Amino acid sequence: MNLDLVGGLRRIWAATSADDIGLFYLGTTVSAVVGIFSASALALALSGSVSTTALAVWLGLFVTVRLLRLALAAYHRRAHQRHALSQWKRWLLVSALVQALAWGLAPWLQLAPTDWLPELVLHVALLGVALGSVVHLASVFPVLVAYVLGIMLPLALRDLWIGGLHHSLAAFTLLMALYVLSSGYRQARLHADAQAQRTRNLQLIEALREQNDLGTAARAMAERAHAEKVSFFAAASHDLRQPLHALGLYAQLLRQQGTPAGVQLVSSRIVDCIAGMEQVVDELLELARLDAGRVPLRPETVSLAQLLREAVAVHQPVARAKGLRMQVELGNAAGCWVRTDPRLVRRVLANLLSNAVRYTEVGQVSTQATRDGENIVIEVLDTGIGIPADELPRIFEEFYRGGQPGREAHLGHGLGLATVKRLSDLLGLGVTADSTLGQGSRFSIRLPSAAAPTPTAPTPQAMTPGRTASVAGATPTQGDLLFGRRLLLIEDDLVAADAMGLLLREWGCQVCHMESTAEALAQVDRGYRPELVVADLRLAVGDDGCQAAIGLRNRLGAGLPVLLVSGDGDSTLLACAANAGLTVLRKPVRPVRLRACMNEALASACPAVTAEIPSNAAAAVAGAVA
Repeated sequence: MNLDLVGGLRRIWAATSADDIGLFYLGTTVSAVVGIFSASALALALSGSVSTTALAVWLGLFVTVRLLRLALAAYHRRAHQRHALSQWKRWLLVSALVQALAWGLAPWLQLAPTDWLPELVLHVALLGVALGSVVHLASVFPVLVAYVLGIMLPLALRDLWIGGLHHSLAAFTLLMALYVLSSGYRQARLHADAQAQRTRNLQLIEALREQNDLGTAARAMAERAHAEKVSFFAAASHDLRQPLHALGLYAQLLRQQGTPAGVQLVSSRIVDCIAGMEQVVDELLELARLDAGRVPLRPETVSLAQLLREAVAVHQPVARAKGLRMQVELGNAAGCWVRTDPRLVRRVLANLLSNAVRYTEVGQVSTQATRDGENIVIEVLDTGIGIPADELPRIFEEFYRGGQPGREAHLGHGLGLATVKRLSDLLGLGVTADSTLGQGSRFSIRLPSAAAPTPTAPTPQAMTPGRTASVAGATPTQGDLLFGRRLLLIEDDLVAADAMGLLLREWGCQVCHMESTAEALAQVDRGYRPELVVADLRLAVGDDGCQAAIGLRNRLGAGLPVLLVSGDGDSTLLACAANAGLTVLRKPVRPVRLRACMNEALASACPAVTAEIPSNAAAAVAGAVA
């Protein structure tokens, strides 16, 4: 037997399934009846030629074996799940061998070597039994091998023992045994291949079903995403159109106002509308950067107390104006340090505190910290209007403001908590919310605690080169560094350049406007010496403010202060600005932010001049730069 045959036998035996064994035992009753009938017919045919006692003993033994097989089949129907498949295979093999030996014992109990008629009847009967087993035993080929050899080998050995002409019968018996086994092997291979193909088909069907389920889920997700996008842009459009509509009305009123007081009132309303639009745009851009994964993490080890004090201090004036108490409770977290990105955590806390102050009219807003193992749990609690239980699952959605009284649209755009959720996922803060309508809300985040860092010498605060500036809270002041400064403005949009030029001249700057890098360099080559450059990051095709800054610094020195303004999210241009150590301000730029950054750029370029600034102006500039 070669290795291929051995491998085939193993594969066939391994492919024998519980269903094959079940089908085998399912036909046990019919097989037992047919077997007992065949054994009785053989005993009757040989009754006149051999000993009646021998026939009775053999027939009784045969019937007993068949009855035991029936009992095993009945047990399989009741308890087939109690035993492993391999165990049932062994029992099936043993029971088939015992049954075959019951047949094979017949020639030895029914010896009539000189009477050729009963001898031929015996050989033909046993050969028929072996041939008939191929049909229902081929699926369990090892069982067929045991069954055929258990019948044919005792018969062949008997013929060899008798000798003479029985040698020919022995040779014929062995040849027939080989034929039966080879025929059964072919059928077994076909059955195994069919089973394997059936298994593959079932796997393919299951895979197709899974792909169909995935496709259905993907379509549902896409439809849901489309619906959410439509809702998102509808809400964004509403929140942008409202101030834009008011802005148009105010602009018309401004034309018709004849008194300075009226002009001042309408102008202040226009500024408020623009500020509202800028807030929506800024929040949308922030969400877009978070969704695109463009917000880098800069983890630091920071003092928990300082982090919370800084976050709360920003909202203290608004809370005080509403008569609210704001407090920080460190509890067992006093003196703790945390490892996180402080600027992003401050943004999370700022949004939570802003909401708490906004929706609380009476009582207090408290920030509590508790040490919980290796983590610090920070909770923001308020005594405000609260959130209904059915709305809690939706509060982190974009533009969702809730429907209960007290959540008017002017109180917010519904983007603050959406930003909190994005930042929480990015930082692993695990933000949670709990609220009771009419009693207040509780938001919590978790930060990993850290060991206190080794004390180092303090360094002067300075704006990080190449970062996007974020300035808030500054107010225009007189006597700052801008008055009388020569300023080069590089902007290819004439409307934006006109507005920027008017504002800069109002601040006392001497503005020279150029539309491209080439024009700016040519103006410098003609002798113009700017003290500050403000350039748009994206200019005409093939040109940008980063190239302009590098070219101007190559001619005028690396200390030339340059500010870039950009409404573009092009990562290549932003990377170029970062590598060149340039500050980038995001459009739309608030005038107070622009003025503070310009003052800081001039102060950094000429530190000695700072001493000439009046103390109130210097304080305003220093406090405006984040």
